[in-house]
Amino acid sequence: MLPFERVAHAAAARAGALLRARYRERHEVSFKGEVDLVTATDREAERLIVEAIAGAFPAHGIVAEESAPRPGRDGHRWYVDPLDGTTNFAHGYPHFCVSIALARDDDLLLGLVYDPIREETFSALRGEGARLNGAPIGVSDTRTLERALLGTGFPKIAASTRTSTSPSSPRRCAAPRGCGAAGRPRSTSATSPAGASTPSGSGSSTRGTRPPGGSSWRRRAGG
Repeated sequence: MLPFERVAHAAAARAGALLRARYRERHEVSFKGEVDLVTATDREAERLIVEAIAGAFPAHGIVAEESAPRPGRDGHRWYVDPLDGTTNFAHGYPHFCVSIALARDDDLLLGLVYDPIREETFSALRGEGARLNGAPIGVSDTRTLERALLGTGFPKIAASTRTSTSPSSPRRCAAPRGCGAAGRPRSTSATSPAGASTPSGSGSSTRGTRPPGGSSWRRRAGG
C-alpha cells in the first residue's frame, strides 16, 4: 500500500469510528445555509482527518468541508468530506460515509469512501482499478437505464426556490433509490449487477471544488 493510501485509510477509519460511536446520540445542529446543516461531530471528524494528513504530508494542500483551505507547496491537494450524509447522521439514520480524495495538480490519484456502519471501504488508485475492502470490483454490464437500479440523491432545495420539476432519469429507470449520502450510491453502483448512479445536485460539495471520492473510484471500476 502506498504511503498516501495508507494515511487515507487510517484517517477514514479513525473518523468513521467516531461517527459510528455517536450517530445514535442526540445532536446539536446548526445551519450553514437554509437547508445545509452541520453538527459538532462533522467538525471533530474533520479535525481527525486533517491532523492525520497534515502530520504525514505537511507540504500537501487540504480542502475540507468545514474549515478554510490549507494551501500546499508541491501540487498535491486533499479533498475531505468528513461526514457525507450529515442530515441522515443527525436523525440517527444509518446511511452516511467518510469521503477522501487526493489530487496532484489536475490528476486524481486516490478516491476513498468509507461506510463505518457496514464496515465497507471503497477505494481506487489511478491506473489500478477500484476495490471494496481490498477485493477488485467492476461496474454493471447493464446497458439501458430502464433495466437499472439507479442510486441517486435528491437536491437540497430551499423552500423559497422549489418547483414542481425534477430530473427525468429516476422516473425512467426500473428502481430509483435515494439515500442522502452522495458517496454511497456512487460506491454501490460499482458493485451492483444492474446499477447506475447520478450526482445529487445538492450543491453541498466541499467549497465547490471537491472531486467526489465516489466518482473517482467508480471511474476506475469502469463506470
